[in-house]
Amino acid sequence: MPFQSKDSAIAGQQNKVQEVVIRFKDLGLYTMSGVVVTVDLGEPHEIVAVIDCDNSTGVIDYLVASACVTTGNSVAITRAADFAADDKMIIKYVVTE
Repeated sequence: MPFQSKDSAIAGQQNKVQEVVIRFKDLGLYTMSGVVVTVDLGEPHEIVAVIDCDNSTGVIDYLVASACVTTGNSVAITRAADFAADDKMIIKYVVTE
């Protein structure tokens, strides 16, 4: 279990941040078009961070907000290269209220 702050305001903020890991082999959780991977998060959201783990290059990129475009419940993430075998993305987001 992750650390839970004793400060109620901080604890409330900690609880707002959601995280999902999308692996290349998780077919059905994303669509691809070239270097753009689109994930439907199922609810309105604000992207906090995307960590892109490119297995073929051994590079881990922390993607900037401009690489992530939210439309409705989906986020389109532009990577440096195509999403391929053993690649993963960690998406941190806050559900908008």
